[in-house]
Amino acid sequence: MTAPINTTNAPLLALLAALLIVTGAREIILFTSFTTTTTDQTLAAVFAAALVAAKPILAAAAKQHASTNRTLAAICAALALPLILVSIAGTVTYFESAYQTKNTAEQHNSTEHKNTAALIAAKRQTADQLKASAAKSTAAGNTWSAGQMLQQAAAIETELANLTTAPATPASPATIAGTTLNNYRWAAWLTVALLADLLIIVAVLLINENKQQNTEQTPEKQQHKQQAEQKTEQRDTWLTEYISQHRTMPTVRQAQAAGISYARYKAEADKLTNAGTLQPKANGRGWQLTNSNR
Repeated sequence: MTAPINTTNAPLLALLAALLIVTGAREIILFTSFTTTTTDQTLAAVFAAALVAAKPILAAAAKQHASTNRTLAAICAALALPLILVSIAGTVTYFESAYQTKNTAEQHNSTEHKNTAALIAAKRQTADQLKASAAKSTAAGNTWSAGQMLQQAAAIETELANLTTAPATPASPATIAGTTLNNYRWAAWLTVALLADLLIIVAVLLINENKQQNTEQTPEKQQHKQQAEQKTEQRDTWLTEYISQHRTMPTVRQAQAAGISYARYKAEADKLTNAGTLQPKANGRGWQLTNSNR
C-alpha cells in the first residue's frame, strides 16, 4: 500500500492570497482612477475585484476540465488570458505612477530645487522692479534712464528663460531604481507584474493537483486499490493454484469457466513453462506438466 503524499496547501494558499490581494489592489486603483463620483468608484472597485477573483477560478476550471471537456477548458483558459493582461496593466501603471510621484516630490523638496527657485524668484522680482522704475522715469521725461532700466530687465528675463532647475540626486530606492533603469524601467515593471500573475496561476494549478493527489490517497481509495491489486494477484496465480490442487493442466474451457481470459491463461502458461513446471505438448497445441511435476 502506497504511503499518503504530504501535499499541504497552506504555503500555496498563503502565497495565492498575498498575490491576489496585492494585484487586486493595484487593479482597483487603476479602475477607480477613471471615476469622479463615489458611486462610480464603488462600482469600479467591485468590478475590478470580480475580475481579480475570476482569474484563479477560470484557471482552476481549465485544469479541472482539461481531460474531460477540452472545449470548456479552452474557453476558460481563453477568458483567463485577458484578465491576466488587465492585471498586469494595473501593476505596471501602479509602479510607474508611484515612481513619478516619488521622483517629483524629491525634485521639489531637494536643496538644489529650492535654491534655484529662490534665485528665479529674486531675479523676477528685480526685473519687475526695473520695469516699474522705467515706467516712472518715462513719466518724468527721463527716457534715457528708462531705456537703460528696460534693457537691464530684458537681460534678466533672457537669463530667466535659460535658467533651469538642476535635477536632484535620487534619494529613495524607488527613484534610484527608476533613474538607473531610465527608459528600461517599463520592462522592469512589466517583469514584476508578469511574475506576480504567473505565480497566481501556478499556485492555483499546484493547489488543485495536490487536492487531487490527496483525494486519491483517502482510505477508501487505498482500500479499493488494494482490493484491485489483490484480485489481479489472484488472477495471476490462478493456473499455479489449479495445478497445485489438481496435479493436471486445465483446459482453455475450464479457465474461461473460471473467468480467466485466454490471454491471461497463455501468459501464465508461458511463465510456468519458463519456470520448468509446464512444457508444450508434442503436437504444439497446449501445454502439459513436466515429468517432475506430475
